[in-house]
Amino acid sequence: MEEANVVCKQLGLKRGVRKTTQGLIHGKVDETRKGTENVKCSGDEGKVEECSIVYEAEGKPCKLSEDIVSIACVPDSWATCKKGEIPFGNSCYSFYPNGTSFHKAQEDCKRDGKVLVEIETQEENDMLSELLFTKQ
Repeated sequence: MEEANVVCKQLGLKRGVRKTTQGLIHGKVDETRKGTENVKCSGDEGKVEECSIVYEAEGKPCKLSEDIVSIACVPDSWATCKKGEIPFGNSCYSFYPNGTSFHKAQEDCKRDGKVLVEIETQEENDMLSELLFTKQ
């Protein structure tokens, strides 16, 4: 698990690993592209290259179909979101179901240290549309 945390840190995700899975759950892998047989990390490393890496098999070679590990990291926005907020990208969203005026909504957001959303991408629009649909 420490090895997975190091990979997440190297990718710039400070929260670390969310889960790991073992085996070929994501489909086949080209075995000729295998780079290492074994990686051991303490968790203090900043890069995978700083871990103990064995490039050739000690004893039996690894079998990718059984030994490969997939890593899912926790997005950093989850670290900063408060309870009840929805993380998306680098932001946290709050949902207020009661209708109000634009100016009252801006005042409420400002009071809570937030800003009223200004949709900037299609992905953000899709996420907010889904959120509105599920909250009704």
